[in-house]
Amino acid sequence: MKSKTSCFNKTIFKKNVTRFWPIWLLYMGYLVFALPVNLWLDMASYNRWDVYTQTQRQLMALSDTLGAVLNPLPTFIFAGVSIMAVFSYLYSARNANMIHALPVDRLELFVTNFSSAAAFMIIPQTIMFIITVFVCIAARVTYIQYILYWYGATVGTTFFALAQGAAVAMLTGHIAAFPFYYVVANFLYVGVVSLAGTLVNTLCFGVSESWEPKQSGILSPMYYLRQSVGVEKITDKDYMVTSIQLKGMQTVLIYVGIGVVLLVVAYEIYKRRQIETAGDLICISFIKPVFRWGIAVGLGMELGVALTDTMRYRMPGNQMPFALLMVCVLLMEILCFFVAQMLLKKSFRVLQKKRVAECAAVLGISAAFLIALEMDLFGIERYIPALSEIQSVSVNMDYPIQFEGEDVQTAMQLQQEILSQKDEFLASDEVHYVGFTYNRKDGSKVRRSYQVPVSAEYIGKADSTARKILAFEEEPDCIRQYLFGKDYENNEYYAGSISFTLNERDEDYHFTREELEEIVAAVRADIDDGALAKYQLMSMWDYEDTEDETDPENEKYCNNLFISYYNPDGVKEIGIDYYTENVNTSGGFFGGSYTSRMVENGQEYYPYEKNGTACVVFGSDCTHLIETLNRLGITTENRRLMTEEEYNEQYTEQ
Repeated sequence: MKSKTSCFNKTIFKKNVTRFWPIWLLYMGYLVFALPVNLWLDMASYNRWDVYTQTQRQLMALSDTLGAVLNPLPTFIFAGVSIMAVFSYLYSARNANMIHALPVDRLELFVTNFSSAAAFMIIPQTIMFIITVFVCIAARVTYIQYILYWYGATVGTTFFALAQGAAVAMLTGHIAAFPFYYVVANFLYVGVVSLAGTLVNTLCFGVSESWEPKQSGILSPMYYLRQSVGVEKITDKDYMVTSIQLKGMQTVLIYVGIGVVLLVVAYEIYKRRQIETAGDLICISFIKPVFRWGIAVGLGMELGVALTDTMRYRMPGNQMPFALLMVCVLLMEILCFFVAQMLLKKSFRVLQKKRVAECAAVLGISAAFLIALEMDLFGIERYIPALSEIQSVSVNMDYPIQFEGEDVQTAMQLQQEILSQKDEFLASDEVHYVGFTYNRKDGSKVRRSYQVPVSAEYIGKADSTARKILAFEEEPDCIRQYLFGKDYENNEYYAGSISFTLNERDEDYHFTREELEEIVAAVRADIDDGALAKYQLMSMWDYEDTEDETDPENEKYCNNLFISYYNPDGVKEIGIDYYTENVNTSGGFFGGSYTSRMVENGQEYYPYEKNGTACVVFGSDCTHLIETLNRLGITTENRRLMTEEEYNEQYTEQ
């Protein structure tokens, strides 16, 4: 009689299905509410609005539902639970010996268990696809191809999540360690980038980057799939949806290919796995040093930075003491290193000479890295993009000022001045933050933020950096752009008001159209005279009580003056590049997301808001505005202009 070699065992498969039925039942329940029920409710909701066409209702309902259900988080969670369940016998010495004593080889066990986990998810997905198609027919949704896209993307994501989970399951012999390793496998790269960014922002003067991975984020699967796979709405200028695009299938196919490799790796590890490793935190000996170093460096640095942040708020000065950071990080790394070793050995006796020497090596590398950042050996702190790469520069102390063309060099010189005075600026107590945003021609940005002294003595110096920036901010054209937008010449001013305090009550006086015209003219005149500028500049205000009559804070009125305006071409604020900033919207079941894009006649655009409101802060030097308010009878004996000092005195007397 011929012997047969099989890669699949029906008995084990049936036992897995009957034993772990709550998993696929829960997943089925999630899918029922996430897809067919959610789509039916969304469609019913949009049907109540007559402003939408039937096509728009379908597209909006599909985008809302699919944007939520394409979120990979539930898929990865259920995939991890399924893999952990079918391979749970590996985490108990008794069960591992019993299963491997059966007349089945490891290939048959591996394939059968992986197939069981896949069946827990793909069969419910297939059933939900069929049900949703019938729901679409009942709800008069004709774009069924989008449901097919969801099915393909979800099955591909599921395969990768299961393959990744299988590889992780083979690395450990402890069931409690599996969820930890599974999360680490999905977010390790993003976590490393985030930690490195935190250290750079902490130690490098002025660096304030967000440090989010772009294409390299593919090394963190769940994070990257969350960013890449989803629904994109295409809207017209009236914000009506004209079509939707489902994106990310290419990314899913890449991960499917990676999943095949991981599956082969997982089987090869399983084939060589020692049964005696059941219960061990890590089953492969050469990975144990990686675990110790990873916990020590990654978790140790994170805890060290957090501890330093907690302590620095109780210390004087604006600068984080480097010595304090170094001590906190190294102490946390020592703690994390030996805790990791305790977990690996399952013992408190871990202070061997070999491990102490290894810990010293970890500390040496970490200290060298921190010192290199502090001394800016990587050139991050003093980095300024090349002039040929820059489209424009936005400098923001009190409000953004745009530098373009030849003026870009002026902004670059201002930043170099700040860098050359780093120690002096960090030692100053009275500071205001100045932001630099370099808009590159390729669409990327470089951001820096520096604390600049703004004491009366420092601002009084004509050659000080703060004084130079203030000189730009005080220019009449910059003030007009700040208050009324870049294209203020085309504005139509249609409403306005000013607040007064009457008998302890705040009341608003609303201007007529004729009054508004004269108020706007007066504001323009005070801008041209340079009288209004200083009241818009927060950096010049002294927040401490002072008797200095030249202090803008003592001359500023606390009456709120608002002017509303309309611009047919849109209100364009200075320092903002609307055409490179995407609009991301989150929402939906389990936090799904979609991106909104506007297209008209084949051209993509981002519309400007056409209405704006300026808050005009003014004071006793604004003679044109004060005279106009008096002449029009807006200010009276009861409706008075009051400085902060007069306002406080009024309540003191009462």
